[in-house]
Amino acid sequence: MSLDNKNQDSKWNDAIKKEIDGIQEHGTFKFLEPDSDVPEGYQLAPLRMIFDVKSDLHRKARLVVGGHKVDASGHTSYSSVVQLDSTQLLNVIAKAQGLDVLAGDVGNAYLNAYVKERYIAYAVQNLVRN
Repeated sequence: MSLDNKNQDSKWNDAIKKEIDGIQEHGTFKFLEPDSDVPEGYQLAPLRMIFDVKSDLHRKARLVVGGHKVDASGHTSYSSVVQLDSTQLLNVIAKAQGLDVLAGDVGNAYLNAYVKERYIAYAVQNLVRN
Protein backbone atom coordinates (compact mmCIF):
# COMPACT_ATOMS: atom_id res chain seq x y z
CA MET A 1 0.00 0.00 0.00
CA SER A 2 2.93 2.31 0.66
CA LEU A 3 4.03 1.90 -2.98
CA ASP A 4 0.54 2.86 -4.18
CA ASN A 5 0.64 5.91 -1.93
CA LYS A 6 4.13 6.84 -3.08
CA ASN A 7 3.21 6.43 -6.78
CA GLN A 8 -0.21 8.02 -6.30
CA ASP A 9 -1.97 5.12 -7.98
CA SER A 10 -3.79 1.96 -6.92
CA LYS A 11 -2.07 -0.73 -9.02
CA TRP A 12 -1.14 -2.99 -6.09
CA ASN A 13 -4.44 -2.51 -4.33
CA ASP A 14 -6.25 -3.31 -7.61
CA ALA A 15 -4.18 -6.50 -7.99
CA ILE A 16 -5.04 -7.59 -4.44
CA LYS A 17 -8.73 -6.79 -4.95
CA LYS A 18 -8.80 -8.80 -8.21
CA GLU A 19 -7.31 -11.83 -6.45
CA ILE A 20 -9.65 -11.62 -3.44
CA ASP A 21 -12.70 -11.07 -5.68
CA GLY A 22 -11.79 -14.18 -7.72
CA ILE A 23 -11.41 -16.25 -4.57
CA GLN A 24 -14.77 -15.09 -3.23
CA GLU A 25 -16.50 -15.51 -6.62
CA HIS A 26 -15.36 -19.14 -6.85
CA GLY A 27 -16.27 -19.92 -3.23
CA THR A 28 -12.73 -21.18 -2.65
CA PHE A 29 -12.77 -20.75 1.10
CA LYS A 30 -15.31 -21.54 3.77
CA PHE A 31 -15.01 -18.80 6.36
CA LEU A 32 -15.18 -19.72 10.04
CA GLU A 33 -15.96 -17.43 12.91
CA PRO A 34 -12.88 -15.84 14.52
CA ASP A 35 -11.42 -17.93 17.35
CA SER A 36 -13.26 -21.06 16.12
CA ASP A 37 -11.75 -24.43 16.97
CA VAL A 38 -9.95 -26.20 14.13
CA PRO A 39 -12.28 -28.99 12.95
CA GLU A 40 -11.03 -32.55 13.35
CA GLY A 41 -8.94 -33.72 10.39
CA TYR A 42 -7.83 -30.20 9.42
CA GLN A 43 -4.53 -28.40 9.93
CA LEU A 44 -4.05 -24.71 10.58
CA ALA A 45 -2.17 -23.08 7.67
CA PRO A 46 -1.18 -19.43 7.26
CA LEU A 47 -2.17 -17.37 4.22
CA ARG A 48 0.17 -14.90 2.62
CA MET A 49 0.07 -12.60 -0.37
CA ILE A 50 2.72 -13.00 -3.09
CA PHE A 51 3.38 -10.01 -5.34
CA ASP A 52 4.91 -9.89 -8.82
CA VAL A 53 5.38 -7.43 -11.65
CA LYS A 54 4.71 -9.26 -14.93
CA SER A 55 6.61 -8.79 -18.21
CA ASP A 56 3.96 -6.34 -19.46
CA LEU A 57 4.44 -4.38 -16.18
CA HIS A 58 1.01 -5.14 -14.74
CA ARG A 59 0.89 -6.02 -11.06
CA LYS A 60 -0.11 -9.50 -9.94
CA ALA A 61 -1.07 -10.56 -6.43
CA ARG A 62 -1.69 -14.16 -5.39
CA LEU A 63 -3.09 -15.35 -2.09
CA VAL A 64 -1.35 -18.61 -1.19
CA VAL A 65 -1.50 -21.09 1.65
CA GLY A 66 1.76 -21.48 3.53
CA GLY A 67 2.07 -25.20 2.87
CA HIS A 68 5.61 -25.12 4.23
CA LYS A 69 4.11 -24.65 7.72
CA VAL A 70 1.99 -27.85 7.70
CA ASP A 71 2.58 -31.58 7.80
CA ALA A 72 2.38 -32.62 4.14
CA SER A 73 3.50 -36.22 4.64
CA GLY A 74 1.50 -38.53 2.42
CA HIS A 75 0.78 -35.77 -0.12
CA THR A 76 2.71 -35.09 -3.29
CA SER A 77 2.12 -32.23 -5.67
CA TYR A 78 3.72 -30.48 -8.59
CA SER A 79 2.60 -27.42 -10.47
CA SER A 80 4.49 -26.18 -13.49
CA VAL A 81 4.39 -22.79 -15.16
CA VAL A 82 5.26 -22.16 -18.79
CA GLN A 83 8.38 -20.05 -19.12
CA LEU A 84 8.52 -17.10 -21.53
CA ASP A 85 11.48 -18.66 -23.38
CA SER A 86 9.45 -21.83 -24.02
CA THR A 87 6.52 -19.95 -25.52
CA GLN A 88 8.84 -17.88 -27.70
CA LEU A 89 10.57 -21.03 -28.98
CA LEU A 90 7.23 -22.68 -29.73
CA ASN A 91 6.14 -19.58 -31.68
CA VAL A 92 9.32 -19.73 -33.78
CA ILE A 93 8.76 -23.43 -34.52
CA ALA A 94 5.10 -22.85 -35.38
CA LYS A 95 5.98 -20.00 -37.75
CA ALA A 96 8.67 -22.11 -39.45
CA GLN A 97 6.13 -24.91 -39.93
CA GLY A 98 3.40 -22.56 -41.17
CA LEU A 99 1.16 -23.32 -38.18
CA ASP A 100 -1.38 -21.04 -36.57
CA VAL A 101 -0.90 -20.39 -32.85
CA LEU A 102 -3.79 -20.22 -30.42
CA ALA A 103 -3.10 -19.40 -26.77
CA GLY A 104 -5.09 -18.65 -23.66
CA ASP A 105 -4.80 -18.03 -19.99
CA VAL A 106 -7.08 -19.36 -17.29
CA GLY A 107 -7.38 -16.77 -14.56
CA ASN A 108 -7.64 -18.23 -11.07
CA ALA A 109 -7.15 -21.75 -12.49
CA TYR A 110 -6.13 -23.29 -9.18
CA LEU A 111 -9.23 -22.06 -7.40
CA ASN A 112 -11.15 -24.94 -8.98
CA ALA A 113 -8.56 -27.64 -8.31
CA TYR A 114 -9.58 -30.41 -5.95
CA VAL A 115 -7.07 -31.34 -3.26
CA LYS A 116 -6.89 -34.02 -0.61
CA GLU A 117 -5.26 -31.78 1.98
CA ARG A 118 -7.56 -30.28 4.58
CA TYR A 119 -6.31 -26.93 5.83
CA ILE A 120 -7.85 -24.17 7.84
CA ALA A 121 -6.18 -20.99 6.66
CA TYR A 122 -5.81 -17.82 8.65
CA ALA A 123 -4.95 -14.34 7.48
CA VAL A 124 -4.92 -10.73 8.52
CA GLN A 125 -8.33 -9.16 7.89
CA ASN A 126 -8.97 -5.90 6.05
CA LEU A 127 -6.07 -6.38 3.64
CA VAL A 128 -7.77 -4.55 0.79
CA ARG A 129 -8.88 -0.95 0.96
CA ASN A 130 -12.50 -0.53 -0.10
